[in-house]
Amino acid sequence: MPTLVEAEAALEAAHQAKESTHLAAQKAADDAADLRARLRAGGRGSSKISAADIAAADQAVEFARLSHEGAVAAIPPLAAAVKQARADEACDAVLAALPALGQNVISALETIEAVLPQLVAAAEQYDAFIEASVHRLQKVVPTEEPSWQFVGPPPRRGGTAASPFVPGAAEAASAEPEPAPTPQRAKFPRHGTPTVDGISLTSCRAPSQLAKVLLPAMRELGGQDGGSFIEVLKLLAAGAPQLPTP
Repeated sequence: MPTLVEAEAALEAAHQAKESTHLAAQKAADDAADLRARLRAGGRGSSKISAADIAAADQAVEFARLSHEGAVAAIPPLAAAVKQARADEACDAVLAALPALGQNVISALETIEAVLPQLVAAAEQYDAFIEASVHRLQKVVPTEEPSWQFVGPPPRRGGTAASPFVPGAAEAASAEPEPAPTPQRAKFPRHGTPTVDGISLTSCRAPSQLAKVLLPAMRELGGQDGGSFIEVLKLLAAGAPQLPTP
């Protein structure tokens, strides 16, 4: 198959041949008509025109006409060859660029695939540490006294002083109040998640964390918000807790 440049050059030459043969056929027809007109007009010049001249003029007209028809007939297949060459060139351009672009996508996916095991290991390590930490804190952190429970007897009202004649009364009256309990850094609410200094001790919820990262990319790639997969990602991402970082 010819290249696009070769096919276009051949088509251009065919158009030029069509134009030149058209002009040649027109000139041959004009020359033959002029020869006949001179013969009909008579005069000294007409005596020099022979039958061979008329036959030669007619043959020139026929030859030029046939040449023009041949030039016209050569154009359609050459035009088809140009179209085919353009199509082949476009196909070749696609096949030349597509493998590299596909490799870029595959490389990116392979990078993600290689990192996912690290995510699994990191999430398992995080959750195992949370579980062990909560278990340990429950053992070492003192239980806070409920706010409604009195440490000692309620204070007496009125202005009566302790009697000096009652043994031990003076010492009891002069005893210092017990210090308030120190607030515990670790909290274990009855309904809620344990915390240390306000940081929640809960699972990292790895599927939710992954969904939180994937959701923007899925939207950019054309995922519809109404799609079931996108909805699942949205629900998972909404449950991803904020993880503590340095």
